[in-house]
Amino acid sequence: MPEYVGAQQKNLHGNWCDPIGYDVIFMVLVNSYSPDNGIICLICLIFLFFESAFGICLGCKFYSLFYKEKAQYCPGRSL
Repeated sequence: MPEYVGAQQKNLHGNWCDPIGYDVIFMVLVNSYSPDNGIICLICLIFLFFESAFGICLGCKFYSLFYKEKAQYCPGRSL
């Protein structure tokens, strides 16, 4: 059975990931190696690891921090 995810936290996630993705693509095309690449990839890997290994959606956690309302329909009841 699929777990539904609220559109609000997915929108927040999309607003974060688009600039990060464009930044990584630019750094790969320019062939630059810097601490920025490592930090950006580490942040993405932490988000992916927590969601896949523990079922904790960090996007739902951060949504509650940035917006004063509680996130709805978080997968795995992560709130």
